[in-house]
Amino acid sequence: MIAATLLGAIANVLAEEAYVGRIESVDPSILRITIKTDSGRMESFSVGDGTMLRQLKIDDYVQVETGSDGLANRVMKLPAREDRGHTAAENAGG
Repeated sequence: MIAATLLGAIANVLAEEAYVGRIESVDPSILRITIKTDSGRMESFSVGDGTMLRQLKIDDYVQVETGSDGLANRVMKLPAREDRGHTAAENAGG
């Protein structure tokens, strides 16, 4: 019984994923967040708790962690990274 419980817990941890990117939209009415990941993909997540969305806004840089059910169980703001993916010359317009 203990082994089965431990295996279940390990499976849940392995099923979790983390996504990092900029928020494209936040819709508290349907408990949904959409981000553009650092790899350029659009990912959309349902959240189980609307309080997670209260302090989020478009262009916030976040990490979204999902559980085995696919729901976002954690949305964490990260420090802004304005220069991500660009050289200093590109950012300066040169």
